[in-house]
Amino acid sequence: MAEKKFEAVQPNLILVEGYDDQFVVQQLLAAEGITNVQVHAVGSKVNFKPFLNAERKSEGFEAIRTISLIADADNSRESSLKELRDAFHEAKLPVPANPSEFAPGPPSVLVECIPIGRDTGALEDVILEAIEDCVGTQPCWGDIRGCLETNLPQAAKFNEARWNKIRLQLVLNCSLRGYKTGIVYALQSSEYAGVLTAPCLASLRALLHKIQAEHHRLQETSAT
Repeated sequence: MAEKKFEAVQPNLILVEGYDDQFVVQQLLAAEGITNVQVHAVGSKVNFKPFLNAERKSEGFEAIRTISLIADADNSRESSLKELRDAFHEAKLPVPANPSEFAPGPPSVLVECIPIGRDTGALEDVILEAIEDCVGTQPCWGDIRGCLETNLPQAAKFNEARWNKIRLQLVLNCSLRGYKTGIVYALQSSEYAGVLTAPCLASLRALLHKIQAEHHRLQETSAT
């Protein structure tokens, strides 16, 4: 089945990597009462460039007032930010000088990496921290990791991001009410109802409000 063609339906567009990212951002937007924002997953970081290049030429692109690229920092925040800026540059769009700050357009554009303000990491790191705030930490994690490092040859090649993905799966699978193997499924469970309000997500919530503020600023400017 052919992939459904993207269609912009809101004046503010947030592009993320995967569907977990899309779901989390959508849930935060709803929880914060922020509207007029569309979130779209492009699949991976390397897809930002071709997506923007294609959409820039598409009908309806001029109706988009802001575009924000939000991706994992992975092993290097600076390298990831450069990749996001390069995507805007290649599409002949404005290029933000600093993360979390809009470059004027049209459209206004913004880049940011998760976890915000950290040199490395991914969405899973923040969600893991938020979930452990809700359901408690796994005190045996050190023993489990040590066992894997000792008995699993390929574990020597795991970076911290990989270990955090494993740890997150451990936390989700140890749910008292059954298996919660994915972020999307887990965040729809009453067990994790407080995750989206966790302090570690405050910077991401603030970023979404900044996008809303830019939308309002542009509205006011166009009205004068």
